[in-house]
Amino acid sequence: IDDLKTDLPFQDEFLERHQPQSVLCLPILYQGALVSIVYLQNQSTRGVFTGDRILVLNFLCSQAAISLENARLHSEEQEKAHILAQSQQRLQLLIQQSPVAVTEWNTDFEFTSWNPAAEHVFGYSAAEMIGQHFSYLIAEEYRAHVDNAAHQILDQSGGTYEVIENVTKDGRRIICEWFTAPMLDVE
Repeated sequence: IDDLKTDLPFQDEFLERHQPQSVLCLPILYQGALVSIVYLQNQSTRGVFTGDRILVLNFLCSQAAISLENARLHSEEQEKAHILAQSQQRLQLLIQQSPVAVTEWNTDFEFTSWNPAAEHVFGYSAAEMIGQHFSYLIAEEYRAHVDNAAHQILDQSGGTYEVIENVTKDGRRIICEWFTAPMLDVE
C-alpha cells in the first residue's frame, strides 16, 4: 500500500492515525501453511516496497519460515528429552527403592547395575558386583542350565523364569526366583 491508497476493502484506525507512506504485509508460509505475517511500514517515503524488494523480502520470509519450523522442532525435541530424562529418573528411583533385588547385565553377562535390595539379599555391594559375571552368584550345579537360559535371552527368544539356588557372600545357599528379559534397543 502506498500513501494509503488501496482497493482492498479494509479500514484500519492505526493506519489512518499514523499515516504511513508505504505499508507491506507478507505471509510467512511453511509448506503452504501460514506460520506468521510480516508487517513493514515506512512513515516518510512512498513506493519503498518495489517489486525487487518484495522479491527479496519473500525470499527472507521463506528463510524465516524454515528457521521458525526448525526452532519449533528443536523445542519439541528438547521437551521430549526432558520427559525422557524425567522418566529415566523415576525408573531409577523405583529400582533403587524397590524391595525386590533388581540387577542388570550386559551381553557378556556382567552385572552393570545392582540395587540396594540385591545388596541386602546377596550380601555383596554394588561396587563388588559391577563387572562380575552373573555365574558368580549361581550354585555350580545350576550353571549349565542358567547359561542356556542366558543364551536364549541373547537370541531374543523371550525372557525366562527360573527358580534356582544362588550363593550369597557369606556362602549360604538361597532359593531365588529370577525373571529375566532382554532390554532391546528399539532401533
